[in-house]
Amino acid sequence: MSTRQLLRAVAQLSWEDFQEFISRAVALQPVPPAPPRLSRRETALLMKINAGPPTEWQTAYTRLIEKRRAGKLTAAEQRQLLKLVNQMERYDVKRVEWLTKLAGLRKLPLRALIKSLGLKTPGYVSAAGKRGARTRGGRPPWPSVRVLQNTRRILHRFVLHRTHHPASGWWFG
Repeated sequence: MSTRQLLRAVAQLSWEDFQEFISRAVALQPVPPAPPRLSRRETALLMKINAGPPTEWQTAYTRLIEKRRAGKLTAAEQRQLLKLVNQMERYDVKRVEWLTKLAGLRKLPLRALIKSLGLKTPGYVSAAGKRGARTRGGRPPWPSVRVLQNTRRILHRFVLHRTHHPASGWWFG
């Protein structure tokens, strides 16, 4: 019997029969499946991924970025900021390692996992990328895409061609 035929038959029932039918139909309703359980390894990785860097790092980083924007960063604070940036970069590398392990466990591409978890760029990365987040020399505190592409090109030339790079003075080969 199709759903349409069943609905036509139910429409023909008396009020009392209809009430009994509904109570029996609700009793037949299947129990929803239990949510998928995570393995201990997945749980541990998710806890590490979601923990984020220590709050002391984030607080100090935000304070130093604001001082740099105001142009009041001392040389000692600049060194502290660079140290924090290095620590956070190392943390981000660990986080990507954890994400990669989790993607492997779930048999998903890394980008698909990141999207499925709804992960966003951490706040401390976004704070540095805001307008005005520049050093006194007017350059951003992180390498530009062009610098990264040039580095990649130089390394590619080194590996494949073993040639000289005139701009850097490096001799490969």
